Amino acid sequence: MTKRYTILFSLFFAISMFTTGIAQITIDINEYPHAFGDQFHFYEVSDSTGISVNVGTPGGPQTWTFNTTDYPGGTTTDFLVVDPATTPFSNDFPTSDHSWFSADSVTGDEYIF
Repeated sequence: MTKRYTILFSLFFAISMFTTGIAQITIDINEYPHAFGDQFHFYEVSDSTGISVNVGTPGGPQTWTFNTTDYPGGTTTDFLVVDPATTPFSNDFPTSDHSWFSADSVTGDEYIF
């Protein structure tokens, strides 16, 4: 009986690992602006209910575009890619090679490393 459960568990584990791997996405440095001086817009939907997305057919590669027209009610933040050594927090993130900077008159400057 124990042998049967072990085989069943192993089979379930192998299938779940295989199907989970198919659903994963890969984002590398070429997927977003990364040269110092590049600017980009980050759009955040502020509605706590989230958004519904049709991801299309299985397989890849896939390209999705999300914009404020499709998902109204959010906020857009402009970011600038900067050298971390030029930020006031460079000592806190010594191994960082990129930082995103956003100036906001309400919340203050924001840095992401």
